[in-house]
Amino acid sequence: MRLAATLSAMAAAAPGFAATLEPASVLPSSLTLRITEVGKAGATRSGNNYASPAADASGLWIADQTGTLYRSGADGTAAVLQAPDLPSELVPNGREGFLEVAPTADGSALYVLVTSDTLPSAAVPLAELPAPLPGACCADGRAVDDIYEIVPGNTQYQILYRYTVEDGVPADPQPVTALEVQYGSSAHRGGAMAVLPDGRLLLATGDNLPAGTDGRGAPQDDGEHVGKLLLVDPSDGSITVAAKGVRNVQHLQIAGTAAGPVVVFGDIGGAVAEEVNAVPLADLLDTSEIENFGWGRAADGLAREGTFYISPGVPLGAPAEALSLIPPDEEGFLQAIAQIGRTDPASPFALSGPVVSDVSFDQIGILFADLVSGSLFATTGDLAGTGQDVFDVSLVDADGIAVTLLELSARSDRADPRFFLFADGSAGVLIESTATYYRLTEVAQRAAVPLPAGLLLLASALPLLLRRRRG
Repeated sequence: MRLAATLSAMAAAAPGFAATLEPASVLPSSLTLRITEVGKAGATRSGNNYASPAADASGLWIADQTGTLYRSGADGTAAVLQAPDLPSELVPNGREGFLEVAPTADGSALYVLVTSDTLPSAAVPLAELPAPLPGACCADGRAVDDIYEIVPGNTQYQILYRYTVEDGVPADPQPVTALEVQYGSSAHRGGAMAVLPDGRLLLATGDNLPAGTDGRGAPQDDGEHVGKLLLVDPSDGSITVAAKGVRNVQHLQIAGTAAGPVVVFGDIGGAVAEEVNAVPLADLLDTSEIENFGWGRAADGLAREGTFYISPGVPLGAPAEALSLIPPDEEGFLQAIAQIGRTDPASPFALSGPVVSDVSFDQIGILFADLVSGSLFATTGDLAGTGQDVFDVSLVDADGIAVTLLELSARSDRADPRFFLFADGSAGVLIESTATYYRLTEVAQRAAVPLPAGLLLLASALPLLLRRRRG
């Protein structure tokens, strides 16, 4: 059924690289989602800074990163304020006090990643930032003594806490482990988390660098914690690198497939491409080989983003001469399921999501969006293929009237959607500025292939379809 959307989109456009080297264009499609309001967590204000909600068997945990936590009921229709205790010695960061939350499946425990200016008094393992490295940072290109500490003397910490949950109330916070992070909002902090079936956590760390760098060497260094997917053992706080070469992962989902669980995530781009990635969970758990997604300078001196090599120091919206294509048979690096470029290199663009839902979606395989404009995108293949086409997705409200995520925002300049799954496995999205969360459901398509061009289109598409089936 997902092939129908592919065929419909191909009738209007075909993928290809533009004159300035960049990912293939997004293809038009008839894919449509219905958005239905479910609940509200907190007040409407432009300064809201929400993480993606996280579900357990009893409902949703919804964190406003400024330091407030909400709890919904099992049906997701109400949100009540929770006030989890934090040790008094902590000084939470104002914008990212509660960076991310991750509950256990049974709801008995909740992990909270706290950003603090101080460490807890209890001794916990601490992963320190890379050694001082001089370079240039920020929009003004000024030279700094240490690009991992742009504001000297203001190192912060991401501290993982485990709360015991009784009757929906988190209590007794226990520190598990801590990571040094760069001070301020200019650094890519990552922070996405998921509790694994074996009780460990999968934690994504950002490269801790400002925009305009190529990641430098640390994301490719197995001995550093930045730019990684980490396995955290809550019994002793120990950290093991499961994957490297990521830039700024803000949401993780473990999706079930016939072949076993797959970890799906987006990686916000730095120079040319936003990535949608998927990797079997079994591959991450087998740490005899560390999976490599390519960000940061590898042994050849180049970073990898999507299907592109990135020359050292390449800025956002880089000219074609600063980029080159990666051969499709390159070994040692994992290719993205899909990539998307920026329609306007001068405008902000950041991938939000992705989300996978067999409950909500039919033809859509993976759904994601632009954090700024709120534009919706999807792939239509499974979670095994790479280099998949990206299609645009329309949105209608409960009455079938066309709407956009930006129109649902209280801001005119940003949509800021955060995707998640409800406890029943259906897809949801939260709009940060309004603190309102919605359920998303794919609208069934009556006729995906327009006639009379349908037969001709089918014949021309057969080679592509056969390649996908083999993948």
